[in-house]
Amino acid sequence: MPETSEIEFAQKCALIGADLDRADLRGKNLSGVNMTNASLRGADLSGANLSGAKLIRADLSRACLLNANLDGADLTAADMSMCYMRAASFKGANLTMAHMKRITAKNAIFYDAIMKGVNVMQADFYGSVFNGADLEGVRNAETANFFGTSPETEEDKSTTTQDQD
Repeated sequence: MPETSEIEFAQKCALIGADLDRADLRGKNLSGVNMTNASLRGADLSGANLSGAKLIRADLSRACLLNANLDGADLTAADMSMCYMRAASFKGANLTMAHMKRITAKNAIFYDAIMKGVNVMQADFYGSVFNGADLEGVRNAETANFFGTSPETEEDKSTTTQDQD
C-alpha cells in the first residue's frame, strides 16, 4: 500500500471540534483542513499554511498567526480576539462575522477578503492592505487603528506576488 504524503493526509484530515489549545503548529501545512469549531486558543501557527482551511466558528483567540497563509480560508464567525497576525495573508478569505477584537494585524494582507460584519474593536491594522475587500457592516471601526493603511497600486500588488514566487 503506497504511503500518503503529508500534504495529501492534511488535505483529507478533519479536525472538527478538536482541542488544539496552545499547540505548536509553526510552519505546518494545514491547507484545506476542516477545523470547524476547533479550539486553537493560544496556538502558535507562525508561518503555517492554512490556505483553503475551514475554520468556521473556530476559537483562535490569542493565537499567533505571524506570517501565516490563510488565503481562501473560511473563518466565518471565528473568534480571533487578541490574535497576533503580523504580515499574515488573508487573500480571498471569508471572515464574515469574525471577532477580531484587539488583534495586532500590522502589515497583513486582506486582498479580496470578505469581512462583512467583522468586529474590529481596538484592532491594530497599521500598514495592512484591503484592496478589493468587502468591508460592509464592519463593527467598531472607529476604535480600530487603520493608520498607514493605503491601497497599493496594481504594480505594487504584482511585485509582491512576484517576490513570493
